[in-house]
Amino acid sequence: LVLASLSIIIGLGNREKLEEAKRKVEYAAEFDVKALMVCGGFPKEGMNLDESHFEVLGKELEELSRHACKFSMEVAFHPHISCRVETKEDIDKLFKHTKSTKLCPDTAHLAAKGSDPIQVLDAYKDKIVYVHLKDWRKEKEVNHYWEHFVELGEGDLGIDFSGFLTKLEQIGYEGWIAVELDSTTRTPLKSAKISRQYLKRLGY
Repeated sequence: LVLASLSIIIGLGNREKLEEAKRKVEYAAEFDVKALMVCGGFPKEGMNLDESHFEVLGKELEELSRHACKFSMEVAFHPHISCRVETKEDIDKLFKHTKSTKLCPDTAHLAAKGSDPIQVLDAYKDKIVYVHLKDWRKEKEVNHYWEHFVELGEGDLGIDFSGFLTKLEQIGYEGWIAVELDSTTRTPLKSAKISRQYLKRLGY
């Protein structure tokens, strides 16, 4: 088995989290991971959000990227619902404060917050080193936001997966594409088969 990536969380001035992330980089290097998926900037309760958070997060990502570079690894930031960076506009603000940091677009997280995943590919085609392929059903009774995630093809946001995958081919992307599902009412195997059959219908 090959390890595609690891998931790491940093955020908004938490030095302890950043040092922990560096140790995870070293752990991932033992498995020859090339792109490390990093989320960050989850606001604490009552925190007043302002533009300075993009600069703080950007500096943390750059510090982590420099550390990862020692192990021939790249840091791929993952925009995520409920973190400081959710939309394409947020990505634009964050990447004004980064140089080495790369990007991990997620179709469902972006679409659920009103951004077009294909536009993100167009804007950051030279930054993409890891990808999450996910779907989202808005019209669904849930207790937690992650229960909106569904198998590929079962969402209701109209995500253009065929166009998204075609765009990845056009920009020459050759990295991992992870089909991810946070929770399921089926078994993981059944959910994986549903998503796999959907991709086959698209020609993949």
